[in-house]
Parts: sequence; C-alpha cells; structure tokens
Amino acid sequence: MEEPQPSEAAEGDVRTLDTAEMAAADVEGMAAAARDAVEASKLDGHLEEPDELTAEALSDEHPIPMEAVDALSGEHELPAEAADAADGGETPISGETVVTGEVVVSGELKVPRDHFLSEDNVFGTAMQDARRRDFTINGLFYDPTVGEVIDHVRGVRDLRLQQIRTIGDPEVRMREDPVRLLRAVRFACKLGFDIEPWTYAAMEGAVEDLPRCSAPRLLEETFRLIRGGVSSPALKLLQALDALKVLLKPLDEYLRRQDAESLEDYFLFADALDVLVRGGAPFDDSMLLAALLLPLSLESPGSEDTPGRPMVAQDIEALLQELVRTARLPRRIAERCRMMLLAMPTLAGLRRRRGGLDSFRKHPLFSEALLVFEVWVKATGEHEEALAAWHGGAAPTPSADAPGLGRKRRRRRRRGGGGGGGGGG
Repeated sequence: MEEPQPSEAAEGDVRTLDTAEMAAADVEGMAAAARDAVEASKLDGHLEEPDELTAEALSDEHPIPMEAVDALSGEHELPAEAADAADGGETPISGETVVTGEVVVSGELKVPRDHFLSEDNVFGTAMQDARRRDFTINGLFYDPTVGEVIDHVRGVRDLRLQQIRTIGDPEVRMREDPVRLLRAVRFACKLGFDIEPWTYAAMEGAVEDLPRCSAPRLLEETFRLIRGGVSSPALKLLQALDALKVLLKPLDEYLRRQDAESLEDYFLFADALDVLVRGGAPFDDSMLLAALLLPLSLESPGSEDTPGRPMVAQDIEALLQELVRTARLPRRIAERCRMMLLAMPTLAGLRRRRGGLDSFRKHPLFSEALLVFEVWVKATGEHEEALAAWHGGAAPTPSADAPGLGRKRRRRRRRGGGGGGGGGG
C-alpha cells in the first residue's frame, strides 16, 4: 500500500518544527540570562551563582532583549489577579516555568493551597508540558520528523486500556480545575472509554467546586458535551456524578421527579438527538438546547392564549432566564430556543396557528424547528405523518385528538443510542 503523503500544511508544520528546534538553544539561554538579571537586581547587582547558560546568552551572538529584563524586574505591572495571588498564601512547586508578560521565564509554578488555579499560563520543556496536562491520553506528543509518539505520562498504556486517568494525584488535579471533570466526561463518552476508579472518585468530590468556576466556561463545556453527538451518555454520567444540579438545575429537578420508565423515555430524546448530530444534521446551540428541553415542554405545555407573549413550560422559562442571568447565555439563543419549543404543537398538528400554516412555513426558524421536531418523531414514533407532510411541502391537518402535549406518551422500543462511557469504582 502506498504511504500517504503529507499535505502542504503538514509539511509547513514540520519546517516550523525544524526552525523551532534550531532556535531552542537561543531561547533557553535568553530565559536563563533574563532570570539571572532579575536575581541580580534583587541583590544590588551581585549574582553569586549565575545560570550555566548565562555566559553564552550574554555573548554577542545571543543578545538579551532589554524589554525581557524590564518585564521580569518589575518595570511592567502584574495583572491585578496575579498580584492578589502573590499575596494569597501560595505553595511553590519547583521545576516549572512561568510566563510574565511576553517572556517565558524558568522558575516556580505557584499553586494556591486550596489547589484551585485561577491562572495557568505556564510553559516549559515537553516533559513539563505533558505532566501539566489533565489526562494521560491528552499528554502524548508526536514527532513528525522521526515518526515517533513521545509518551512522558504513560498515555499509550491508557489508550490500550481504554480508560481516562489524570496525570498525577486525581484529587489535586480535579481541585485545581473542576471543569476537568466535564472534559473527562466528554472524553469517556466520545471515545467509549471507562474512567479509572480513583479519577472517578475525585470527579465526584470536585462537583462541589464547580460553582467556583466561570459560569460562561461551564456553559461552553456543557454545550461541547451536547455538540459531540454523545449527549445521552454524557447526561447520564453527569447525573450519576450529581453535577447536573450545577450545570442545568431545572433539568436535574425534572429528571429527579421521574420514575425509571419516564427517565428512560427522556433519554430516548437525547439518543435521537445524538443520531441526528452524528449524521451531520446542522444543530446550533439553540436547537441543541431546545431538543433536550423538549420532553419538559411536552409534559407541561405553556399557553398561547394568555395575555402577553406566548409562554413555554414554567421550568423552561426559568431555566432560560437563569442561563441568561448567571451563565451569560446569549439572549438570542434563549429566545430562539423558546420560539422553537412554541412551534412544536403546530408542527405536530396539535394546534392551529393564527395566520395559517403557509405563513408559518415562511417563519425564519421554520427549518430549525422542523429539525428539532424530527427529534420528537424519532424518539417516540409519534407524528411521522406530520413530519412527512412538512418535508413534502404540505402541512398536517390540525387534530385535537393526536397524542402529544401534556399526555403520557406511548413507549417506543429503543433503536440504539450514542457512545459509551462510564465511571469506575
């Protein structure tokens, strides 16, 4: 079999790598000399033990940019949060490197005693970089010049074992950045891997720290789980970890109220969504959110007959308002989600629409709402004729007797769901 040839972009990357390797000695020498310049400034210009690379770095061939020395010697102020951290009782960890301004300086990585990292702009050698990453399978490097995988953290072993494992102490790594538990869920579900028992136990403990993380970041990581076509196993794993109460509280409360049969019914919707996403259906974030909230909307429908704007289920209105207020969900996404959920009864032929169905088809969100409606049809087997009518250019005949809003839906045999993934221990 003929060996595949690298693309122009890949060849460009290799050329860049070669250039970087040639410059590495210069950069290392400059960083060492800059560090010594800082130490000398603290000791009135006297440096007893200069770095072994300083002499070379100070030569004419390796001049040190003065802005580097200025940045390191205090001519440039640290950001307020970095200055606060410096006085916050931190524990230094030797052997790391810290970035100050534009300059990479060999030194110490300071981690707060509570292990929670607010800044992580730290760089060093390839081994140091690998060991700072979250999971072993995410700490592998590839050298295209020799065709070798570089493994400093036994990531290849865990790939073969098909498991997610933190690099270092799981308790410490999860407390440093609790969002890592969401990344672990995403990797496990996307790859169909198990989570190593000690890592899973640390994830359970880190759930209580999630509220300390940036709300927009939590929202983005939650959407990344849903976008990947593994929303069903991901939501199940988040529910088992008791993390949904932080990420999507109204959904968590809804799921807690369901018996085993109703809970399985809900995940049929998530399974159907995953099938469509993996098939390439163009779901944006508002559509993903609408699809996952659809079962709540069908169980407790809102009303278009009340004064003011039409309302969806109270839980959904509360969830959308909360996400806008606390997680900075764009109002445009929240409103699009709400409008699509309001369209479901009309698409199913359960409600007549003022202005007629022809004008409804011309609505800017018609195509998006129809795709969300397809999730309902695939999950339950209901309204297949209505979906076919819409796709065929016609419209269903509104019927008050059709199954749907506010009624217990008939169960449908599961056709298979998304990717696997689970917890250890």
